[in-house]
Amino acid sequence: MMVDRTSIKAPEVAAEQLQRLVERLASKPSFGHVIVGVERGDGSFSWRGAAGIANADGAPMTPETPFFIASVTKLYIATLIFQLHEEGRVDLDAPISTYLGDQRIAGLHRIGSVDYTPDITASIC
Repeated sequence: MMVDRTSIKAPEVAAEQLQRLVERLASKPSFGHVIVGVERGDGSFSWRGAAGIANADGAPMTPETPFFIASVTKLYIATLIFQLHEEGRVDLDAPISTYLGDQRIAGLHRIGSVDYTPDITASIC
């Protein structure tokens, strides 16, 4: 399903078309759930939509649902961390809790009953 470029002039039409596309994608077995955001570079159009089941409890997916994106962001995060390091704003040997806070990262790296999160740094081994 292609979104007609002329419908961008009518945000409500574009939003309806985008939502139908998201619902169609979410109905495919290989997807299950979808979150999409679309924005024009000039800011004249902004839309967020979601469809499908968010988790095993059957909760519906929403644009606000936390979404596990796995390894996709590693390259981007590493690049930003090293840029901040070059600027002297991040110490690669400091625990990540220095920058993210203990509550935000609690239990991030747990093996069995041991939480190794306080030992995580951005340094290269």
